[in-house]
Amino acid sequence: MRITSNILLLLILSSHLIFGQTITGEWTRNDNSVYKFSDDKALLVNVGFHLTKGNFQRGEVKIKNITYNGGLVTGLSKIKDKKGNLLKWKKVTIRQFGDKIEIIDPEGKKTILTKRIIGNTDSPFNIYGRWRRVNEGSIYDFEGNIAILSRIGWMLEQGAFMPNQVKIMNISYLSDNLFSGETRINDKNGKLLKWEPVNIIINGNELRVQYSNTGKSILFVKQNDNEPTDKIKDVPERRKQNKLTSSKNQQKPQSIDTNIPSTTKKRPNTYALIIGNEDYTKFQSTLSAEANVDFAANDATIFHKYCIKTLGIPAENLKLRIDGISSQMKRDIKWLTSRAKYGGSDVQLIFYYAGHGFPDPDTKKKYIMPVDITGAQVREGIALSSLYKELTTYPAEKVTVFLDACFSGGGREQGLLTARGVKIKPRNEEVHKGKLIVFSGSSGDQESLPYKEKRHGIFTYYLLKKIQQTKGAVTYKDLSEYLMKKVPLKAIDLFYKEQLPEVNVSYPLKDIWKGMEL
Repeated sequence: MRITSNILLLLILSSHLIFGQTITGEWTRNDNSVYKFSDDKALLVNVGFHLTKGNFQRGEVKIKNITYNGGLVTGLSKIKDKKGNLLKWKKVTIRQFGDKIEIIDPEGKKTILTKRIIGNTDSPFNIYGRWRRVNEGSIYDFEGNIAILSRIGWMLEQGAFMPNQVKIMNISYLSDNLFSGETRINDKNGKLLKWEPVNIIINGNELRVQYSNTGKSILFVKQNDNEPTDKIKDVPERRKQNKLTSSKNQQKPQSIDTNIPSTTKKRPNTYALIIGNEDYTKFQSTLSAEANVDFAANDATIFHKYCIKTLGIPAENLKLRIDGISSQMKRDIKWLTSRAKYGGSDVQLIFYYAGHGFPDPDTKKKYIMPVDITGAQVREGIALSSLYKELTTYPAEKVTVFLDACFSGGGREQGLLTARGVKIKPRNEEVHKGKLIVFSGSSGDQESLPYKEKRHGIFTYYLLKKIQQTKGAVTYKDLSEYLMKKVPLKAIDLFYKEQLPEVNVSYPLKDIWKGMEL
């Protein structure tokens, strides 16, 4: 009897250990929504078609107050109406069975989640290569977590799309041959209307992009990289007819965007994180369109192309983020710094950012701003001092930072001034540790201005121009002198405003940085 009691006690304790363990990681719902469990909550990493009906957003808390009481796990699940208004927090029970989770509401209704396998650029869980849209002729170049337009077919001409634009972003692995993402929707003038959630299904040499909201899908076929794009057949009659209506609206791509020099050299030990935060109104409904950072997405996209074609950085060593929210940007920065942690002292890192900056009104510290963070929440942004510290945590051969952002609260147009109403003079962020070189697009409380004719920021345009002219073989001295000359003159010509780039260098490089090459 005593032995039986001891066995029963062990079974009870074992069951508490199995079912009482903390739930962590990312889990996928059958509508392709993805929940990320950590601590006492679950955030939405991806919003599938069921949750889209409730107007849920990425990064939003879906379950809160998760508690573990022995073998019982409970929490509160957010319930919304179709307009996105919070109706209530419903108590739910959460049960984990291996790679499955059941979320059970008081009425007994179950939501099943499956353990998600996370992919990254070092794994096979990404989409690469060139894919052609069937019967239309557009060509998408998939490069990991984005798809860039290489050729514009007659359908996309109606939206005044341009070559080298990001068409699909935030591509994430869900399960075998299934991915999620967001596709760009333009109006007939080429203005961004929204990013529409999609699922991407791969079946051999076929790829299908399916809209999560409507179920409508578009078929693509795998294309040989050597196949000339100008010989691809589409529908010439409709293409010709469409050109008559769209040619007036569609702007020609600039030479800086298309005449990108190619190199045969490879830089397998160089890694880059490239962020273009343009659309702040998507997550901040109180902002006007003027608060967006015009052309920041194009800045980042074209810099990404130069990294591959001209600087010789392998595509799998790059991460491009368009309109990054706080959690994404912080995760991306950890991805970049981990390359130095595990890659050794000969690793080189590049960090590029185009978007809003903002100063803390009390400390004057500078922050770069994710698209979901307002000027009133500046400390939830990413402090430059913390960024520099993180980028130099592990020894690297060198770390290069490019910032096409201002830090006074202004911006390329209106900036985030609506949150504060007044410009603030930020303090200088000193660069001390590690082998760090920082190129900033403006100084002090100056604005980082747009070059509308070229569809870039002024600073980024001349950065790309110098890389183009030198085919990437440029010293930091030559680059800095070129930017110091070109950017201020163009800012005066276009806006009658001062914009003077600056370079900050860490102490270990102060005597040698000018002779170093990008």
